[in-house]
Amino acid sequence: MNLRLLARESGAGRPSFGIQAHGINAGETPHPTIREMAAADVAEILLIQPEGPYSLWGYSFGARVAFEAAWQLKQSGRQVDHLLLICPGNPKVRTDGADRFGREATYRNPWTSPSCTRSSPAPPAVRRWMPASRPRGTRTAS
Repeated sequence: MNLRLLARESGAGRPSFGIQAHGINAGETPHPTIREMAAADVAEILLIQPEGPYSLWGYSFGARVAFEAAWQLKQSGRQVDHLLLICPGNPKVRTDGADRFGREATYRNPWTSPSCTRSSPAPPAVRRWMPASRPRGTRTAS
């Protein structure tokens, strides 16, 4: 999927750059894990823009890589303002050993979590998809 038109129409007011997955071109071997894919993407991002804030987008499987890249950037102390996951699919969340890397495996929306301590409201794109009938910070039955 070509995200150029979407990026141009986003009104972000700053340049947009795309990173092609390593292993698509002939002679390239794909990285074996999402973590390694994201680390390679983060290295490319930092070459172009060493300082944040960052806005990351990912489509389909790339959404999973973008999510991991955002996590890696945050863990290194960098600011990620926006993370847009387009058609990320519905991967099975493995809970066995999920805390091994210091994070929780969940589909819970961080902007609706009762433990959320964000000082600013959810971005407009997130608010647009949040149910209007449920106040921010409340949970629904799962």
